[in-house]
Amino acid sequence: MGEGIADREMALGMFIVRYGCWAYGQAISMTRNREDADDLVQEAFYRLARYWEKVSDVRDVRCLFLVILRNAFIDGLRTKRRSLSMDVEHEGVLSYHETLPHP
Repeated sequence: MGEGIADREMALGMFIVRYGCWAYGQAISMTRNREDADDLVQEAFYRLARYWEKVSDVRDVRCLFLVILRNAFIDGLRTKRRSLSMDVEHEGVLSYHETLPHP
């Protein structure tokens, strides 16, 4: 059983080495920012690693990875949008309270 785990880990490592630069290029085209692209690729490889055992049934892992990368990008956009929305709402509340007369 230990050899099976080692083989899967080696296969994942080989996938990362083989497609890492490609993944980074895809991430740059999505984010238009190197730092965000680094974070995106790291998150996508992390998600792939979590489900690597189930990936053996997938015919083209690179296509699956592209879907994971795209979904991680979309999740990041949603998180940023929520964060910005909360910041705007918070600023609006402060602005409203600043306009109230002080007793």
